[in-house]
Amino acid sequence: MVAIRETLQVKNHRISYTLPKSFNYDEIEMIILPKINDKEKKTDEELEAFSSHSASTVKEWLDDSEDDIWK
Repeated sequence: MVAIRETLQVKNHRISYTLPKSFNYDEIEMIILPKINDKEKKTDEELEAFSSHSASTVKEWLDDSEDDIWK
């Protein structure tokens, strides 16, 4: 897989990017994530609280009907 990671400026809800000539694909998949600055980053306390939650509390994960696909 070929991937390009860049930080771009948004102006008037638009971005502009020129792909390198070596990027020879007719179709791309674009994933857009906001850049999080230091003020928006989660504190260690918040991350620890999130990580201490059990996956078994997520009801969707308790349904094992799709698990056969991984066997």
